Amino acid sequence: MKSVCKESAISLADDATLTQAYKALRIQHPALQSLGEHDGEIGRILASFASVLDALNTLRNHGSVAHPNENIVGLAEGALVVNAVRTIFHYLSQKIRS
Repeated sequence: MKSVCKESAISLADDATLTQAYKALRIQHPALQSLGEHDGEIGRILASFASVLDALNTLRNHGSVAHPNENIVGLAEGALVVNAVRTIFHYLSQKIRS
């Protein structure tokens, strides 16, 4: 997301979080400005994804093997996280790269 911001001339702090990069893209990228006939509902879904990304940062740091952690998320929860992220990235890829 940070590289897409950079490619799109969207300014972002060097230490920006994933959530901050997502929000900057959502607000400033032209491909994400008009969401079609159901702009309001799609916008609400995209706003919810910001919460998903925020939770992802916490899970990565405290519930995964990315750092030394004793309490790792379970298999079903891990699949939920992976699938949520894949959904977000797939959507953004379709909107921004098309």
